[in-house]
Amino acid sequence: MLAEQTVATNALAELLSRAGQQFARREAVVGERSSMTFAEVEADSNRLASYLSIALRLKKGERVAILLPNCPEFVVTDFALIKAGLIRVPVNPRYTAHEIEFIMSHSAAAVLVTSAAFLSVVGEIRPALASLRCVIVLDSTPGVPGAVGWRDALDQGTAATFAVDTVDDDGYMLAYTSGTTGRPKGALTTVKSR
Repeated sequence: MLAEQTVATNALAELLSRAGQQFARREAVVGERSSMTFAEVEADSNRLASYLSIALRLKKGERVAILLPNCPEFVVTDFALIKAGLIRVPVNPRYTAHEIEFIMSHSAAAVLVTSAAFLSVVGEIRPALASLRCVIVLDSTPGVPGAVGWRDALDQGTAATFAVDTVDDDGYMLAYTSGTTGRPKGALTTVKSR
C-alpha cells in the first residue's frame, strides 16, 4: 500500500476566497452595528492576513489571541488567521483579568485582537505578557503599548487573495478547557481536524 501523501495547500482559505467571489454582494455577516458582504469579508480578511504575515512578520504556526464579543470583526479575524496559517487562541470575553493573562501567557500569543471594552484589562496584564508584540484594537488605541487600530492594520495589508500553504498536521486552534479540575489546559486542534 502506498503511503498517504500530504499536499501543501490551504483548502479552507481557497474555499473562503471562492465564496467571497461567488456570493460577493450577498450579506455574509450581520452584527449589532454593522453588516458585511462576502466580498467585504474576503477583502478585509486578506488585508488582515497580509498585515499579520508581512508587516508583523508572523510565521505559520504562531499564535494570535482573539478577545472579542460576537461581531463581524471576529469573523474577519478568524478567516485571516486561516489564510495566514496562524493558530487562533479564542479568549472568552467573560474571563477575569487573571484568566486572560494565564491564557495569553501560556499560549505565547504574539498578537491580540480586541476591542476598547477590554483595554483596561489589557493595560493591566500587558507587562506580564513577554511574547505579545502587538495589540490590534477595533475602536481605539489609547494607553496600550504596541497597540494598532483595526483600520490602520487593514490599511497596511492588501485586499489581494492571500493564503499560506498548510499541511494536515499544522496547528489550527489552541482552545483552553474550562479548568474544572485545575488550571485550564490548551488543546491544540490541527488543520486536518477542523
